[in-house]
Amino acid sequence: MKKITSFLFAFAFVIGLSQCKKKVETISSAPASVYITLDVDGGDRVIVDPHGHPDYATVIFEAGDVIYVGNNGQYCGYLTYDGTMFGGDITPTSADDEDYLHFYFMGNKGPVGSAPSSVDISDQTVKYPVISYGRSTQLYNSTNTNYSTTLYNKCAIMRFNITGADTDQAIAITGMNNTVTVDFSANSIGPAVNPYKYSKTGDGDIALHAESNTERWAILLPQDEVTDATAYTIGYSATSTFTVPAVNANGYYDSGVTVTLAAYDTHDVFTINKWCKPVRLSPGNLQATYDGTSWSWDFAPNQWSYIGIAPGNTIVTNSAPWISGTGTVDLFGWSTTATYFGINSSRSETDYSGDFVDWGTLDIGSDAANTWRTLTIEELQYLFNQQPYENATRVDKYASATVNGVYGMVLLPDIWVLPAGCTFNCGMHGWNGNVYDATTWALMEANGAVFLPVAGIRNGSGVYDLGNVPGRHYAYYWSSTLLDTTKARRLYFEEYQMGLNGNALFNRGQSVRLVRYVFGEF
Repeated sequence: MKKITSFLFAFAFVIGLSQCKKKVETISSAPASVYITLDVDGGDRVIVDPHGHPDYATVIFEAGDVIYVGNNGQYCGYLTYDGTMFGGDITPTSADDEDYLHFYFMGNKGPVGSAPSSVDISDQTVKYPVISYGRSTQLYNSTNTNYSTTLYNKCAIMRFNITGADTDQAIAITGMNNTVTVDFSANSIGPAVNPYKYSKTGDGDIALHAESNTERWAILLPQDEVTDATAYTIGYSATSTFTVPAVNANGYYDSGVTVTLAAYDTHDVFTINKWCKPVRLSPGNLQATYDGTSWSWDFAPNQWSYIGIAPGNTIVTNSAPWISGTGTVDLFGWSTTATYFGINSSRSETDYSGDFVDWGTLDIGSDAANTWRTLTIEELQYLFNQQPYENATRVDKYASATVNGVYGMVLLPDIWVLPAGCTFNCGMHGWNGNVYDATTWALMEANGAVFLPVAGIRNGSGVYDLGNVPGRHYAYYWSSTLLDTTKARRLYFEEYQMGLNGNALFNRGQSVRLVRYVFGEF
């Protein structure tokens, strides 16, 4: 193990048209090219001030920031900033004087204690995810404990001018590269090499960093021009697509891209994360129907419908075609490569091996495959526990209820207007806390309200805890989040309480409610 006791004093960084190739020991004199300085005296972790200079921005570090180290094409440890310098134990893999040490900064987005692989920079609401690289000025030698480098910026910063709506909510844009992967094998060519690989995850969302309600910035990864970018926030979306110019490493784009927001033209929109990614919930629970020849997938005919004890939940088998006759299933075990999307009566956990396969990958009704997806447990927690605030006071937007005689839970969208003639009592106050017949529920649904019925649970081919039979009344809805080798996370609720930290064995048949993005596809 090698202890690095002195490492970095300055950053050649973003944000200009050329990179500083001079090794900088102090920041007393600025080179002619555009750069970012390192302030070792304090400040929040990886803060980027886009107004640090008319031609560049400024980075400030804090104790605890991490730089990864590579040697001989492999990860060999990390260094931690203590407020004065970076240091740490590393294990180089090259012999003395055969290779340099290579230093990677990932904006503190990667793991600590292991090699960073794929890092998502979507969330920039709190801190900018600076990405940079540099190699040591001398070859590694086991007798040397002091190394220095210049870090070269591998990303850019861009301004976004917000018009049309004055909002302090997070604003996200789509269409951007938002994933970074370190290629340790690419680090032996020299300081100009780019050891990072860039890609887009999902719709390429990046939540912008707010300097004010009308001035937002983002660290962007290199990519070609994007002509169909859009934007969204709670209650608002871009009035039209806009163009984001091509992004080059070390670019400082301070002229800005204009984004014009307007209020949603619909009220059936829900936020599932802190950068305001809006989704719509499916119009009912997922169902699978076998006609004796093939399977078809669709949603329940209305939000309160479920199969319950009726066939085919009670005739599920553990081999193809996974049902002993014709019928419709709506309680699914954990969906893996070893099961047919959870239509399996086996109680042996080994029969549910393999990676999770999202139900949203199916052709469902008239919708093409990959149109829908299952929420993660973190998204479910946000959906219920961090619904948007109104006038700085939290407003719970869920409640136990009875709809058309069926027990369940009502969930209200981000922007909610109570229909005339209807009432809503938030919270879990019993099935009679909110009672709607088909007519009043139609009014609630037209304004975006969603209902999750108490559809029970299946164990093998037995169905229990239904909301329309005497006894226990419990609802269980899968998330897409794995807990361990035999269990996954789920939403659970009954008459007076809700749980978002629970889990269930893979072999338990539970309800599935899918979502899809308002903007773009998964």
